[in-house]
Amino acid sequence: MDLTNIRTFLRVVEVGSFAKAAEELNYAQSTVTSQIQALEKEIGNSLFERIGRKNHLTPVGMEFLQYATDIQNTLQKVSAIGQHEDNADVTLRVGVLESLLFNNILPSVAVFKNRYKNSRIYIKEGHASELIEMLRQNDLDIIYISDNINTDPSLECLMQKTEQMVFVANINHPLTGKKAIKITELLDYPFVVTEPAGRCYHTLLGLVAGQGKALSYSVMVNDIGAISVLLRDKSSLSFLPRAAVNGSLGTSDVAVLDVSVPPQIYYSQILVRKSMWRSPALEYFVSVVEQSIRG
Repeated sequence: MDLTNIRTFLRVVEVGSFAKAAEELNYAQSTVTSQIQALEKEIGNSLFERIGRKNHLTPVGMEFLQYATDIQNTLQKVSAIGQHEDNADVTLRVGVLESLLFNNILPSVAVFKNRYKNSRIYIKEGHASELIEMLRQNDLDIIYISDNINTDPSLECLMQKTEQMVFVANINHPLTGKKAIKITELLDYPFVVTEPAGRCYHTLLGLVAGQGKALSYSVMVNDIGAISVLLRDKSSLSFLPRAAVNGSLGTSDVAVLDVSVPPQIYYSQILVRKSMWRSPALEYFVSVVEQSIRG
């Protein structure tokens, strides 16, 4: 089995397109097609099926993906034999949501750089959908996001944790310390909300709509630090990830309110491309972040 064909297969999986894979590999599209066909002939089954504008893995393709990834990882490990990894010139490209940045990623960077002193770390803050696409396109090496449980066969979840969204206010807000607050009581106060692309905003809309009400907000801003400042007016409320309250809002005068709603659950996840080689440096970074998350 030709290793070049395997590398081409992995690139098609990552970008979801024969044409884009050909462009990035500097091949003619016909070359990519013939390489995939050669693999399919050897395996005796189709590896991809066309759905819309993208090529998706067949069940056989998904099974072959694991073997192809193992082959690539083994070859890359062999090429690293004899290198002193701790002194290596390491670059990591990390994508993260703002709400997860301060409490876990930034402390992990300090620990990581204490070991890999020649390392360079690029941190991209963005929305989950944006970061997932950048990971798929090989513009990031690893992402730490809050989203639905991953079902993309080209991505692998290295860590998953149940998280919660909560209502928050200034510690001197009239509702702070009150028990079993009803959502209708919250609506008597102005809200500072995250932008519509975020999970918190849509969840809040659903909770309010469930009471037959419409959400009214005074400020919309996509910055946890800004929300912290805006909550100082002692009248506004917000709805945020608890991780943000424990992290970037942890030193501010912000309290979690006791609201009578079921726990609003979501998941934080560390994701990588399944086809990528996870170097010792990347494995160490993941372990440091996971240790930070688990506490």
